[in-house]
Amino acid sequence: MFRKVLFAFCVLATLCVAALIAARIVIAHASKGKTYSNVSLIPHRRVGLILGCPKRTFGGWSNPYFENRIAAAWNSTTTGRSTISL
Repeated sequence: MFRKVLFAFCVLATLCVAALIAARIVIAHASKGKTYSNVSLIPHRRVGLILGCPKRTFGGWSNPYFENRIAAAWNSTTTGRSTISL
């Protein structure tokens, strides 16, 4: 009985790891050429979309994701990559 449970657990764990690897490969393939790490490579767009996140964390600390998004939006607007930030 213990061997069957251990075998089922190992199979389930292997399937979970395989699903995670497959998801990573699919996402990397789908996003290829659609993400930028350098602002100068971003083509000009009329509107730049800023995805939301809270300004402060639950502990009241400043949220680094919020700060980085605002800095990226400012950089995008000042370098002429977008006219409007939404």
